[in-house]
Amino acid sequence: MTLLPPSASTLERRLAETLADAQALAVPANLWDPWACPAVALPALAWALRVDEWDDAWPEPVRRQVCADAIETHRRRGTRASLQRALRAVGLVNDAFGWTAEIVEGVAALRYDATANYDGTRDHGSDVNWAAYTVTLNRPVTVEQAASARRLLEATAPARCELYEFNYEATAYLYGGQTTYDGSITHGAV
Repeated sequence: MTLLPPSASTLERRLAETLADAQALAVPANLWDPWACPAVALPALAWALRVDEWDDAWPEPVRRQVCADAIETHRRRGTRASLQRALRAVGLVNDAFGWTAEIVEGVAALRYDATANYDGTRDHGSDVNWAAYTVTLNRPVTVEQAASARRLLEATAPARCELYEFNYEATAYLYGGQTTYDGSITHGAV
């Protein structure tokens, strides 16, 4: 049976016959399961699930976890929990290693009470910049990981919010003269 009109051309009829054969092909149900999907199909699954940040260089378990978390991340998009989930999915937060992320909503203005360094990055006067937030990791990150995390946070956070500061408390290297500074590791806030 065809839905083509009687005035269809020969080319249209042959195309309909060809596509009818293609529609009969079975698509494995496991393509939608991130844990059972073949590894080569994970980028397509990520695209179908609208994963915001994807890197083919991630280890396979991380790519599968990102796909598995995609629906829940979209469902809770714009919440603190979605930011935590996104950082956890890409491996920047991991409870087994003790890696955590502290997300602080609202950036308090500085007060004249000698508790802050006056470096020109914060305002005086107003109580809180409610739309700004900071993320502090207790683990070292590379420049590439920091850039990826910033993109991920920007895609996950509400449009009205602004990432004010992304920093970490630990550094990967000690100042002992044995480290080559090639730009892959930063020190402090990025």
